Amino acid sequence: MFNFQIHSSIMHALNKHNDLLPSPRLTFLDGAILCLAKSFYEADRKLYMSNKELSKLFLSDPCTIQRSIDRLVVAGLISKEKEYIASKQRRYLTYKPDAVGNLLNLV
Repeated sequence: MFNFQIHSSIMHALNKHNDLLPSPRLTFLDGAILCLAKSFYEADRKLYMSNKELSKLFLSDPCTIQRSIDRLVVAGLISKEKEYIASKQRRYLTYKPDAVGNLLNLV
């Protein structure tokens, strides 16, 4: 279930982060991916969507998605891990609630 209030709080926190720490600047796309990761976390599921799938969802380029994910990982808001399922390597993203909670306390 999508909670716009949480989404709004995350976006305000990203804006505050950008005011306090000019690099790396977090974007709207970063916030959207972070909110998607949070929704999977709350459903106790792993976010296995590829960059190509995410690019279709967010009307963006797969390389832009990768840069966004990298910024979120560097900021410590999500982690990126790999596992093998049926002999295929898959990447998944994990939401970091404590780190996001710290970010939300900036607002």
